[in-house]
Amino acid sequence: MHNLIALIVTGAYLVRTGRLVLYLVFLWQKREYRIDRMRSHLETPLGRKLIAGPMALFKWLLFLIFLFVRESRILIAVYWLFWLSWIVEAALNLHELIIRGWKIPKLTGKAFLILLVSWAVLFLPIMTVIWFAPLFWAPLIDRLPGPLVAILVIAGLLPTTIIQRIAIRRARTKLEHFRNLKTVALTGSYGKTSTKEILKQILSSQYRVVATPGSVNTEIGIAKLINRQVNEETEVLIVEAGAYRRGEIAGISRLVKPGAAVITGIGMQHIDLFGSIENTVQAKYELAARLPDKGFLAVNGENKYCRQIAEKARSRGLTVQSVTTSDEFSSFNADTNGLNFKMNGSKIMVRTNLLGEHNLQNIAMAVVISREYFKLTDSQIVRALQGIEPADKTMKSVFRSDILTLVDDTFNVTYEGLVAAADYAVKYQGDKYLVLTPLIELGEKANEVHLALGRKLSAVFTKIIVTNDNYSTELKKKSTVPVKTVSASIISDILTSAKKETVVIFEGKEAQKWLKKMLFDLNESL
Repeated sequence: MHNLIALIVTGAYLVRTGRLVLYLVFLWQKREYRIDRMRSHLETPLGRKLIAGPMALFKWLLFLIFLFVRESRILIAVYWLFWLSWIVEAALNLHELIIRGWKIPKLTGKAFLILLVSWAVLFLPIMTVIWFAPLFWAPLIDRLPGPLVAILVIAGLLPTTIIQRIAIRRARTKLEHFRNLKTVALTGSYGKTSTKEILKQILSSQYRVVATPGSVNTEIGIAKLINRQVNEETEVLIVEAGAYRRGEIAGISRLVKPGAAVITGIGMQHIDLFGSIENTVQAKYELAARLPDKGFLAVNGENKYCRQIAEKARSRGLTVQSVTTSDEFSSFNADTNGLNFKMNGSKIMVRTNLLGEHNLQNIAMAVVISREYFKLTDSQIVRALQGIEPADKTMKSVFRSDILTLVDDTFNVTYEGLVAAADYAVKYQGDKYLVLTPLIELGEKANEVHLALGRKLSAVFTKIIVTNDNYSTELKKKSTVPVKTVSASIISDILTSAKKETVVIFEGKEAQKWLKKMLFDLNESL
């Protein structure tokens, strides 16, 4: 009987601890192994639950009793409570695996090493002759996974930094040999990836272009791109500059030395890391500050913070253009299939598959850079724009029929992006569903922003489906439609109940998984 109990508890320990380590490494990887981003996560409702939820607090209490109480009957009770908690957690974890699946990291070298060392430390007792050793070490090893993974992440910072500095120095040296290379850098709280992709498609019609792929926007990511792809034949380098604190965009600017820059828009994104909107503005200005005297700066003229940067940049003598859609386009039409527009001075209607009117601003900024800095003619730009396609995972239709349309906007999620998604969804006559990854790194503004989203999104969508419970209380408080946590059954219900002109928009990285499930279910039903 004792052996059976030991076997059950040890099995529960393996499941619960194995899943917990996977989740912790997933979290660190998602936060780019940055301590500041992990701190921001731990301040969210889900983050607080991880370290101070009911189960966590209960276990900390048991741990303190274990440390300071010497009464044998009480200690035995503490052991039994730890063992029972493992069984409960394992059962919940297995249920989660069946219903939603576990959140696991991408198997990079760094993630694999952290997983390997963590599991070795936590599972080593089971590899010994005394295979049920975890039963006796329960109070200690139960509290160990979080600190252990954090220590391994921090221990890896020094060697990682050294390797990155070497790669960055190599990239800087390489660029010094290509003096005719023209470089454009883009930054902003939103819109920078879409604008980058549009600019790339325009310039590629006339130049040999290398551009940062996807969400590669850090100094080391850009350095790796330069080391691998930039060569004597490259004529234009387009880089996306991201940042979570001041100084990071300046570092990217020192590396690539852009001759032109674009600031696509400034909002609340990552304000928890920057500390204030003023710090965000200063961080984005670092790109303008590093432009040469004859450099060119294009900013979103419809964003007040960008206009502030424009004024400051003009005061130091830079050529600056505040870009608005009305200045660039004489007419446009936006429907469920895409955008059609005419450039000022052109009689040709440009037809694109870009979804949402917000893309007009992105196109306008790409057009201005192409015309003013690269001296492309309007006719060259119009030809390049014809049939232009959206970047992957940015308001891209991935399934379309008379009954149902699925839109993939999982690349990122911002307040401005969600407003744009709602403006697009209005064009559909049927039910409108939003699968939403709640916003992160908003600091003290998080509750306020999600309250506003609950009110605004519920005015358009039939149902809001969240991928996790972060700020779901705030969304529900102001929403006039159901706000549900995603599950396989909810995804299936949408498919079975879909009527003419139903649209489902997937927002944020965590929604990718559910988009893939819906596409799989659709293929199975065909």
